[in-house]
Amino acid sequence: MPRPLRILPVAVAALALGLAGCGGSGDGVSCDDVVCTVQSDGPGTYTLDQQSTEVEVSDLTDDAVRVRVNSEQQILRRGADPVRIRGYLVTAEETSPDRVKVRLER
Repeated sequence: MPRPLRILPVAVAALALGLAGCGGSGDGVSCDDVVCTVQSDGPGTYTLDQQSTEVEVSDLTDDAVRVRVNSEQQILRRGADPVRIRGYLVTAEETSPDRVKVRLER
């Protein structure tokens, strides 16, 4: 007797687990296998689900932002070379007192 009904729930569960690992928490977070981008209208904290990583952006100015990745933080200048924070190459692509876009590359 075939068992397609037993296989179907397993396949659905595997698909759900795979989809749960994509992206991050909250609006403004997008990830693929290597790069995550955090865009925020002000300070905020985000979780990158794929890597189980918490990212916080704060102290936004016209040319810099404070970025914390898990327990390590640094101030990044807009347009400067990437800075290594907790295994990520982090770049501040856009900064202003009320908007930030940060790129994190594995």
